[in-house]
Amino acid sequence: MDLMSYQLGQFAIKGLLVKTGLDPKEVDKVI
Repeated sequence: MDLMSYQLGQFAIKGLLVKTGLDPKEVDKVI
């Protein structure tokens, strides 16, 4: 599977949200 860096970031952020149970609406910015 070939991924662009932003796609890898999407997977990482989605996984983090699932793992922590954080509501995506509470996230303003990602650095």
